[in-house]
Amino acid sequence: MQAIILAAGMGKRLRPLTDVVPKCMVEVNNTPILINTLDILSQFPVQEVIIVVGHKKDVVQERVGTRYKGMTITYVANDVYETTNNIYSLWLAKDLVKDNVLLFEGDIFFEKALVEKALKDESRNSVLVNTYKSYMDGTVLEINNDLSVRKLIPRREQGEDFDFSDKFKTVNIYNFTRDFFQNVLAPHLDAYLKTQSVNEYYELVLGVIVYIGNPKLYATIVDDVKWYEIDDANDLQKANYIFAPAADQMRTIDTAHGGYWRYDFTDFCYLYNLYFPTPRIFNELGYVLPKLVSSYPSGLAFMKNLLSRWINVPPEHLVVGNGASEIIKIMNRLVVKKMTIPVPSFNEYENTLASGQVHFYPLAETGFDIHPQRMVAEIKKSGSNAALFINPNNPTSLYLPKKTMVGLLEELRPLDLIILDESFIDFVDVESNPSLQDIYDRFPNLVILKSISKVYGVPGLRLGYILTGNKTLAEAVSRELPIWNINSLAEYFLEIFIKYQSDFRESCRKVMADRQDALKGLRQIPYLQVYEPQANYVFARITDAKSSADLKAGLFSKHNLLIKDCGNKSGLPEKKYVRISIRKKEDNDRLIQALRDLA
Repeated sequence: MQAIILAAGMGKRLRPLTDVVPKCMVEVNNTPILINTLDILSQFPVQEVIIVVGHKKDVVQERVGTRYKGMTITYVANDVYETTNNIYSLWLAKDLVKDNVLLFEGDIFFEKALVEKALKDESRNSVLVNTYKSYMDGTVLEINNDLSVRKLIPRREQGEDFDFSDKFKTVNIYNFTRDFFQNVLAPHLDAYLKTQSVNEYYELVLGVIVYIGNPKLYATIVDDVKWYEIDDANDLQKANYIFAPAADQMRTIDTAHGGYWRYDFTDFCYLYNLYFPTPRIFNELGYVLPKLVSSYPSGLAFMKNLLSRWINVPPEHLVVGNGASEIIKIMNRLVVKKMTIPVPSFNEYENTLASGQVHFYPLAETGFDIHPQRMVAEIKKSGSNAALFINPNNPTSLYLPKKTMVGLLEELRPLDLIILDESFIDFVDVESNPSLQDIYDRFPNLVILKSISKVYGVPGLRLGYILTGNKTLAEAVSRELPIWNINSLAEYFLEIFIKYQSDFRESCRKVMADRQDALKGLRQIPYLQVYEPQANYVFARITDAKSSADLKAGLFSKHNLLIKDCGNKSGLPEKKYVRISIRKKEDNDRLIQALRDLA
């Protein structure tokens, strides 16, 4: 068997790396792409590898030599690589093919199983393909029920309305028999180069062969194998993640604080409502997206008016932020001298204060309940001028009854500021009207904060707000914000939400039903002590020898699931607590089974 690796290209989109080395020698986790390919090929009966070189060809020849791990290395020079494409590079190598041949592009990083799949049926001429995903780019194809290729569709034929739903992306790795290469592919390459162009992709020739229908090409689906095509710096970053050890992957994710669409795992860490927005809302946002992206958003005053229409309060009592975190930081800076925070809590509040400005009130680990009189005494004793309540609490998911919360506010009237974070209040089912928004103006020091991102399922829009009867404070916070702190897409969401309030309420009911269902399964995990939740997440203590970090790592490395390790939370001396978000039933069931497997 032989192999051909097309590695002549310049890799302009990978500059400045490719100013020093050719594209095929760019490193993924310290291993050059070409070396990875050769190392894998050396484990199969490949006697000769033909490498078509061009840009920085000396770098390849010096590193690889003429023998590599038992394989003969033959070089073919494409000296006009700047004005030609891979069809010409393949044509240059065609006369050297004397046996069955594996064909590789020089910018694909992959694992050994990919070649194993390519060689599974050596009598077939196979095209390795992957079910199309949104990040993929280039030639796609359609396949028949017998896995024969029905049509190859180059990028130029994929218009704005092109339907990718049933398509497969070529991996740019092929297995051809000697007969097919010598008697079918090579003559077609000759004909194309003589009559058409040297600056095209060889997939065009394969498309002609598929159209003729004889002989057939067959698709080998490799959805379960890791591979990545590396064309630019973003691709390289993604490949470094994909082929890193699980512990390194988790470190990458932990420091990213989002952007999880780049990574292939199921997120039980961050907290969203997966039933909202509805498909109808997404369709409406998509329809107006071009206009929104090309238009300035409105200023702060208009944003308050939009929000006031669905909260039914005067706009002067509202401030809309680019996420709740933006407003938290401003309020802390303007008002807080010292704040009492019941812990464990949402870290953003303490992170935006100096150490001397925070007084922690540790909740008893027996139940993590707030005892009102003890907390009031603690606040007064500490000399705090501000206090925080998150209801339901994050991360414990425990809820303080409305009557109790009102009693606390009465006791704490002398304080300058009380922040009541109600970001998860819509998931409470033990009271019919748990929010204090209907009495916000009874307490001049009260600020009700809500993250629209979480409960409304739009964390990417970055929306949050505060509601307060203290108009002076609302005006002071507003003055700290830029005039355009909310983008146009988020503004449009605020504008249209009023039409979808019943859909939102129904989405919350679905989340609560999933929570109850998941709770039954979680309580059957022998090593978890699960607390009664009232938000869209569950708080649990690990009762066996595992730490919270151990459980998180095990779920991620073995099951591709990410949960929240609460080991860094103030007020939790034991590294034994985790937070698990509630997703839809199918995902929740998969997590519960994974937890059982780790028992």
